[in-house]
Amino acid sequence: MIVEDNGGPPQDAPHLFRNPTAREMLLACATEAAFQADALVRLDAAVGQAVIDGAVTADPLVLQAIDLLRQEARGFADLLGLVAAETSPEAELDGAAVAACMPVAAQRHRLMS
Repeated sequence: MIVEDNGGPPQDAPHLFRNPTAREMLLACATEAAFQADALVRLDAAVGQAVIDGAVTADPLVLQAIDLLRQEARGFADLLGLVAAETSPEAELDGAAVAACMPVAAQRHRLMS
């Protein structure tokens, strides 16, 4: 199935958008990241089940890459949610809480170094 968006607004979208605050946009981005991470969980499970069922064959490195993407997307979504929950942009985040959002060490290193 191919989905074509063509960059237009969804059918139910307002035609005029108000100017959001940066905080509102950060919260919206955190919500969107969680939405996409959830979709990757479903995609990873579907691909895994298709391989188990013998419906498709896949290079193990590709399967590992899909799983890594799923884990990193979830970690990034969780981190965005943690940041968006802060009331001040100057608030210091607990490093352990930030690290706990990201189970993949390479991602922790990229974002926390």
